[in-house]
Amino acid sequence: MGIQDSGASPAEEGTALTAYASDEAMLRRRLAPGTVDARSFQRPVSRCEISQCQGMCCYDGVYVSDESAAVITSLTEKHAEFFAGLGLDLPERVIVEGEWRGKRGGLKTAVRARDFSAMVEGYPAHFGNTACVFLSRDGRCALQLLSEHEGRHPWYYKPVKCWLHPITIEGDGHSVLVLHSRETDPYRLPGYDGFVSTIFCGRTCPGGAPASTALAKELTFLSRIVGRDLLVEM
Repeated sequence: MGIQDSGASPAEEGTALTAYASDEAMLRRRLAPGTVDARSFQRPVSRCEISQCQGMCCYDGVYVSDESAAVITSLTEKHAEFFAGLGLDLPERVIVEGEWRGKRGGLKTAVRARDFSAMVEGYPAHFGNTACVFLSRDGRCALQLLSEHEGRHPWYYKPVKCWLHPITIEGDGHSVLVLHSRETDPYRLPGYDGFVSTIFCGRTCPGGAPASTALAKELTFLSRIVGRDLLVEM
C-alpha cells in the first residue's frame, strides 16, 4: 500500500514513513531546532538523469546507521530471489566496516567493481571504479525497486542519505540543512576534489532550476518526516 499524504508528520501520527524509524527520529531531533541555508537552495542545478550518470553517486556505497544496517541485511535474506531477478549477485556481507583515508568510518554498504570511467562521460577522476552492491546494471537502486515492488513509497527501504542526496545536514549540535557548492563542499581535500559539488546533480547548472525546485520531492518528503515545511523557508 502506498503512503497517503495526511499532512501530519510521522511524529504526530505515531507512524514511520520508511523502514528506518530511528533514522526518522534522528532527522526530527536534528532539524526541529535547526536552520535552513535558504540561499544555498537558490543555486541552479539539474534534476538527476540516471541515463546520463548511471548512478555514479553510489560509487562508494553509503554509510548507514546500525538500524539501517540491520534492516538492509534482513531484506537481502528475505528478498534474495527478488534481488537475483534484478541480476544482482549480492555478497554474503552486504554491510561492511567502512574506511576512508586510513580511518574507520562506520557501517556502510559493500561495493564491487564497476567501470564508471568507461561508462560515464565526465566521470570525476578522483572517484573509484566501484559501485554499491545494490546498484542495478542500469543505474537504479535495488532497494528503491524493492519498495516499489511492494507498493510502498519509492524511498521506503532506501537509506536516508541516498534519497536526500545531494542535500546535506551539517553539524551535530545546531544542524543546518544545506546544499553544498564548489566553494563549500567539505570533501574538497588534497587528492580528492569534492563529492556533492562534482556529482552531476550537485553541480551548478547555468539555466537550471533553483535547487529548491529541482529537489522539491526530496524536501517535501523530508518535511513530512520532521513536521516542518522546509520549502516555505526557502
